Amino acid sequence: QRRVHGESQSEMKIAVVFALLAISTFAFIRQDHNSLNGGEFSLAEISKVNSLKETSMGRLLLGMAEVHFKSDAPIQRLIQGLQDFEKELQEGINSENEAYASKKAAHEATIQSLNARVGEAKGEVALRQSRINSVLNPRIEQAQSDIGRDSSTKGQKEEDLVNAEKARTLAHYDYTQRVNEHNEFIAAVDEALPLLNGLRNQAPSLLQVRKVSMTLKNIHNKLSKSSHTEVALLEALINLATSQNFANQEILDKVIGEFNKLRKKLSDSLALENANEAAAQSEYEAFVAQTKREIGELASNIQKNTITISNTQREVTDNEHVISDKTFEISDLNDTINAENENFRRETDIHHQIIDEFNKEVDVVKQCQALFQNAHFSEYVLGRLGN
Repeated sequence: QRRVHGESQSEMKIAVVFALLAISTFAFIRQDHNSLNGGEFSLAEISKVNSLKETSMGRLLLGMAEVHFKSDAPIQRLIQGLQDFEKELQEGINSENEAYASKKAAHEATIQSLNARVGEAKGEVALRQSRINSVLNPRIEQAQSDIGRDSSTKGQKEEDLVNAEKARTLAHYDYTQRVNEHNEFIAAVDEALPLLNGLRNQAPSLLQVRKVSMTLKNIHNKLSKSSHTEVALLEALINLATSQNFANQEILDKVIGEFNKLRKKLSDSLALENANEAAAQSEYEAFVAQTKREIGELASNIQKNTITISNTQREVTDNEHVISDKTFEISDLNDTINAENENFRRETDIHHQIIDEFNKEVDVVKQCQALFQNAHFSEYVLGRLGN
């Protein structure tokens, strides 16, 4: 389109030249140098004429020269017209260069703006990807690791609670067994002591001896299967008391004294059992309370880390969506840049073509100016007209 516009400008400028010369254009009749007169017009100059006739602009200007010499108009008018035309062509070149420079500046500004947008998009992609890699993913991994650790610890503590409850149950059962044995021994001693005390300071009758012996034997039989450490001592005391049919008061007093010692020892042992059981139960209850608190804290930590993972994964997804959008945007911008560069390349090619055409026309005009001012060319034209 610019080329067509440039040619239209050239034709208008030629029309101006014709108006100045008051002549009309027509085709210059092609002839070779053998048919031309003029004597001294050289073969080199004839070659220039033939070369000019090969271009539309050259034929047009040569036709104008022929009309000019036919009208016997001053040669200076023709030269002035060519000079004006050359000036117009040069202005056309300048105008085209200015238009191209303006388009080049606009193109470069557009490319700069597009590249800036690409840079911004790439920067945001890099920033968000860096946050995913260096902040969000490590946060998720740490939370998952913490959940795994806390879940394992929580499971172990829950198992510890179950084991502690079993152990406490067994220990309490053993305690009750020991308490029952203590109570049985104390009851046996309490049963034997009145009988033995009833035999003191008197000669016991056979009936009394038999009754006491039977009672002590029943006590021995009842406690003989017990695992209590005092069974052997009790058996020895009973054997010692019954060996003399309780007739020896000294031995009887000794047996009664040992029974009283055994009674106190059993009472003290029972008190210690009760105290130990109370301490064990208190320790167990404290352990249960502490362990349950720790389990609760672990469960709370697991819940917090689960929420952290969920929220962080949502943030990762949001960032990935932005990265995807920006990646598409970068691709679109690069396509736009490529299209803009290709369009400007075509504009540049057209510009160069137009400038080349202008330069060719300027060259033709300059050649014509030099040729038309040559006296031999004038004689050549006049000589040809004379024929």
